Amino acid sequence: MFAYRLDRAFGLCVWYFAGASNDDTDFERYIESFKQADGVAAGLPFHGCGLLYVEPDNPMPNAKWRKRMAEESRVIKSKPSLVFASPAPVIRGIVTAVNWLRPPPFEFRVTSSFAEGVAWLEGRRGARLPRLQEMLAECKAELRSAPTAATK
Repeated sequence: MFAYRLDRAFGLCVWYFAGASNDDTDFERYIESFKQADGVAAGLPFHGCGLLYVEPDNPMPNAKWRKRMAEESRVIKSKPSLVFASPAPVIRGIVTAVNWLRPPPFEFRVTSSFAEGVAWLEGRRGARLPRLQEMLAECKAELRSAPTAATK
């Protein structure tokens, strides 16, 4: 399952994947939200910051979606600072390996926790970013209130 929040005024985005499965709609929404965040950040007087947090039980996208996500990330206009954070070492390892093979055209860090990612982004921005934690809480609340497959 996927949720995200975009704060246009501060040029911040949080993407959140949780649960035991994702579907094509989740990945399509992620790609579209990434493009939307890039468009917003491209028009700001400072660089945007984003944090993608993946819960350890959430599966990695299949090869088709990984390829599509990689292709879409090559055309980023805004040159943001982005973090991929997950407590799952295998997921972090895969993301790190992919980025060694194809370095992203923006500042990128892989961390084991949301808090560590926020600290890195705050260092890049040179300011505290408490809004990121609020945005993650909003994403979690959205997914808790989302209907499950059994109730749809």
